Amino acid sequence: MKGIAAAIIVAMAATLSRAADPTPRLPDLVSARTSTNIAVRSGVPGTNHTRTPIVLGLSRIAGESSQNAQGVIDSLADATATYGRAPGSFTIWCNFGAGGNPIATFPTAILNHPRWPAATMPVIGWALHGAGDSDGRYSNHAIINNAATPVSPAGWHHYITTWAQAAAGYNKPVIVRLAHEMNMAWVPWAVGKHVGTTYGGSGNTFANYRQMWQTVYGLVHPIAPKVKFFWCPWDVTDPGNTGQYADFYPGDACVDYIGFDSYVWTGNVRQAMEEQFNPSLNALHNLSPGSTRKPVIIGELGRAPGGPDGARVSWLRDGYRQLYALHPNVKGIIYFDIDARFLGHPDWRLSADPSLVPTYKDLVALPQFQGAY
Repeated sequence: MKGIAAAIIVAMAATLSRAADPTPRLPDLVSARTSTNIAVRSGVPGTNHTRTPIVLGLSRIAGESSQNAQGVIDSLADATATYGRAPGSFTIWCNFGAGGNPIATFPTAILNHPRWPAATMPVIGWALHGAGDSDGRYSNHAIINNAATPVSPAGWHHYITTWAQAAAGYNKPVIVRLAHEMNMAWVPWAVGKHVGTTYGGSGNTFANYRQMWQTVYGLVHPIAPKVKFFWCPWDVTDPGNTGQYADFYPGDACVDYIGFDSYVWTGNVRQAMEEQFNPSLNALHNLSPGSTRKPVIIGELGRAPGGPDGARVSWLRDGYRQLYALHPNVKGIIYFDIDARFLGHPDWRLSADPSLVPTYKDLVALPQFQGAY
């Protein structure tokens, strides 16, 4: 989404597009399905994966700071108690640094906490806020050219390799969602923004976004091979897209997971989740010859409260099951379980609609949604 840490919150103030294409409620396609390893044809043309269980994850407000160990642990405990099972993944934001704030270190204290659930995969949102100036402008150039900045006077390559060394010390798998939603103008690393020569560049381009990603991967992977990289643009149907998915894709060799973020901004929309996601899933399929074999993670999703009775419940219940039945390349789904009303955005939390809590609990209890990365 347009932000979760302090620097990202600034970006979230922009107006986003809101879908309004009503469609009838779709049936519960897999309510009777019990097998968790079924060969099934994907709804994405030309893709054939063996279906394994989907990993259900959460993003919560406590994860906005990679230094907030107690808040994250308490939030994980609350989610486990509420839904009867620890989240399959939990998102922690780890910005490079913004607004003069210290650069974010690898969240070792959180992940080594004795109450961190063994079954929960950390998904680290590594955003470039602060990598150029205080808001992250010129970040692509700063990273490529190893610029020394007030936040990182030793240069960004030193920061990245230090971060990687800490990840290697942790010595367990983590997923890093680097420089997400790059196809939308609300992030400082968006293409077409910040024309100038700061840090040796002439503005953000498709090419220097790809090169930035390749640079970070090239620094991290040899040191910490258990860090897996997740490439995550915004919903391809948004008219604000600054380019095609393929324009930003850094290549199969430095990407482990692909995916996207997508929301329903008004409760009156009756469009089914699977129909909403199909264009983005097809765009991921067309990235490269190798992208058809990449596992997909829905990095953020949510639906605003309101609308006809039961609309939010059916969207979630039927949507997750349809993704399981029709898209075996979808490996993970991360629900954005955050109240964003203080930004003028919806309250995305599952608890905002009391009927969603038992619905999500029922989904979590199904073997189809008890996957692991």
